[in-house]
Amino acid sequence: LIGDSKAAHWFPAYRQIFDSPQWRFLVITKSACPMVDAPYVALPLRREYTECARWREEAVRKVIAMRPDVVIMGESVTYPFTKNQWVSGTKQVLDDLKGSVGRVYLMLPTPELSFNGRLCAEPRGRFYAALTGQSHCSENAHTAQFDNVTRWLIAAATPFTNVQIVDMTNQVCPGALCRSEIDGKIVFSDAGHM
Repeated sequence: LIGDSKAAHWFPAYRQIFDSPQWRFLVITKSACPMVDAPYVALPLRREYTECARWREEAVRKVIAMRPDVVIMGESVTYPFTKNQWVSGTKQVLDDLKGSVGRVYLMLPTPELSFNGRLCAEPRGRFYAALTGQSHCSENAHTAQFDNVTRWLIAAATPFTNVQIVDMTNQVCPGALCRSEIDGKIVFSDAGHM
């Protein structure tokens, strides 16, 4: 598993899939560091996030040296890349891995909420619930950014025969509606992590 914290939030699911003696499951993640070979300015740092570029290069080198059967790759939809950076930067990483990896599963990003999902779902009493109804902690999964990045990642992956796209949008946001909780279970721990 390689990518940022959005790749890592799928860890419990991956752990179940690869939970057998013939698999060795490694996690190589860095917060706010996408698997897109392109520079970007991290807002909290107010400068180019050069540590991310160095980490990504080293992470890719490590994966190439291991020659794994499967790589799962993922990242957030929130990075300020242009269309060209999303496509060419993702292609570059996939091209680097191509000869050393059996199969790459590219996880499409999870939708982002405009609010903190967990906080919105916290109980506030019957009066609040009666006034706001169920819709106050939900919104459409499809934003322009989400839909664009999804298309660009698919375009980046298309030339590679060993890359398969994994889209979990409908499992996270059934019917394209993201909710803070489903069947009494919290879905989003903040605005984007599950």
